[in-house]
Amino acid sequence: MWYGYDVVPELEKELKEVSPVKNYDLISDKIFLDYAIKLIKDDPTRYTVLYIKKFFSFLFIDLESTYPGYYSILNIMPKILISTLTVISIFFYFSKKINLFNYFAILYILHPLIFSFFFILPRYTLSVLPIQIILSLFLYDKYLIFKKNKKWH
Repeated sequence: MWYGYDVVPELEKELKEVSPVKNYDLISDKIFLDYAIKLIKDDPTRYTVLYIKKFFSFLFIDLESTYPGYYSILNIMPKILISTLTVISIFFYFSKKINLFNYFAILYILHPLIFSFFFILPRYTLSVLPIQIILSLFLYDKYLIFKKNKKWH
């Protein structure tokens, strides 16, 4: 047991050996990092696939979530709708000229690329929600309602 969590037996022995040391947290983090690097080197394909799954789970929905209430229709439908509109918006509106939309699109892609390494709980995807709303509104504004329709102006 490590801070109330089960750990791999090989690591549990190492963690018990360093428990009375002054910098226990730093040493235990180093032990976990070394073990993670070893696992990734042993099977890089598996961890690449897992990373890609986490990336898409971060942007859309987590199909393997064990979080209580996650699959409620009131949670899933808005998430799917806004995620889909955001991706469509990026494809329709991304241009070669530099504008604010491009920065939001880049931030929207980079954020999950980095966060997918570490986080997957639904609460961490909330940090992308404002960007998704802004990008979705670009699509709404430019392509759905106001596109050369004089009576709406």
